[in-house]
Parts: sequence; C-alpha cells; structure tokens
Amino acid sequence: LITSWDIEISHIENKVAAVKKNIPKVYWIGKNKGMFKIMEYMKGNPIIEMSYITLQDIKIIIKELYEINSLYNEFNEELPKNKHTLYEKILRYMNNCKDKTLYNIGILLLENKLIMDLLMSEQKLCLYDMHNLNVLHNMKEFCFIDLDSVVYAPKDYQIASFLSAFCLLNNVCDKEYELREILLYSQKFGYCPSNIISLLIIRAYTGIIYFSSDFNDNNKEYIEKYK
Repeated sequence: LITSWDIEISHIENKVAAVKKNIPKVYWIGKNKGMFKIMEYMKGNPIIEMSYITLQDIKIIIKELYEINSLYNEFNEELPKNKHTLYEKILRYMNNCKDKTLYNIGILLLENKLIMDLLMSEQKLCLYDMHNLNVLHNMKEFCFIDLDSVVYAPKDYQIASFLSAFCLLNNVCDKEYELREILLYSQKFGYCPSNIISLLIIRAYTGIIYFSSDFNDNNKEYIEKYK
C-alpha cells in the first residue's frame, strides 16, 4: 500500500540525487493502488562477496553516508514525525510480537534511562537499511540504492544501522581494534561512539523482532545473525 510518506520520501530522494550522483533518482508509475516505483540504473554490483571489503572501504562508505544523510537532514521539517520515529517503530514491532521473551527484552530496553534519553533526543532523518545488497561498487566508487528506508532517530543511529547491517551481520571489520578505529573515525563527522554502541543494541533488537514476525516467515538465518 503506497502512502503519502512513501511519495514524500521519493521527492526527497530525488532532490538528494540531484546533488549526489552516486544515488539513483526514483519514479512512480501508474495511479492510486496500481502505482509502483522504479529506480534509475546505477552502474555497479551489489557487494555479495564481502571478503575484499577493507577498513578503508568502510571509512569511505561512512563519509559518503554522512554526506547523503546531511542532505536528507535539510528536509527534516518537511515530513511528519508522527508514527515515523525510531521509538514508535520499536513500539509497533513490540505490539505485533508474539514471542513473549522478545517482547520482555523490549520492555527492559525501554526501561533503560540511557537508551530512552537517546530515543527522546533530537530526531534526524536516518537511513537504516544500508546492508551490503544496497551498496554497489563499480571499481571507481560506492553507490547506494533503496534510500527510502528512513526513520526519525538520533543522528548516531545512521552509523549504528550501517555497522549492524553491513559489517557485523557479515563479519566484516568486526574485530575489536577495527570497530574501535571505525568509531573514532566517525567522530570526524560529529557522531558519538558511546551513542552508536547503545543504538547498536536497539538495531540488533529491531532486527531480531522484525525477522521473527510471521510476515517474514520467521527468517531463522537472520534471527541467528542478529543474536
């Protein structure tokens, strides 16, 4: 079901794509319930083989995501925050969760003052689905697709989501010294390492609870990865 949020996000995608040439413009075809979205072709291949990704590559991607997200943030006030914050997303997942243990974990997380302070802090538009299949490489640069997975969250959630979906789930640059260097590097762009670590916990929780749903047919592979 296409919503006004989907349409508005696509308008922002295109405004950002006019500045950043390594993300695609998007177009809506059809009318009403028959509408579907297509993306402009981007030269490059999804990063399926992760073994050649280096720490330097991760730094390049973080810099690119910071630039893209900064452009998204110019439109923070143009979209309704209602029902589209990270906090509300967590509550929505919990309310649809049939696993009592997972639900109780959510309660414990939301009772943590540090996490709640973060979730209630200033909210920015954040891309939260930058996994390896949404990052393309064409031997010259990294390109990014599916930039409509957006949520209002603390700005550090951008890096927490990327580290979770791209690095940790794929065992890439996940050694302690590598993660420490990534976190220190992120400070160059105004991110807070301690906030990133706290939000990594939230990202892992939402990943487990999302892939545990009936909608996703209890995807056991991703449940285990997030665990």
